[in-house]
Amino acid sequence: MEPVPRIVVVYQDARGREPFTVWLDRQDMAVLSVVAKRLGRVADGLPGDTKAVGGGVYELRFAVAAG
Repeated sequence: MEPVPRIVVVYQDARGREPFTVWLDRQDMAVLSVVAKRLGRVADGLPGDTKAVGGGVYELRFAVAAG
């Protein structure tokens, strides 16, 4: 099966805040690199390990470190 490219959208709450962006801004360069690479793969249609959480939303699961 061919990968289907996707558009990655960052969630905004009713006040326009982006919890993911706030979290990402607090991470070190190693985490930023892993997350950026993974989101690139998602955009290319290769999501990897995911879990549906409802409403068409999926969480990406990372097997990099504990936590």
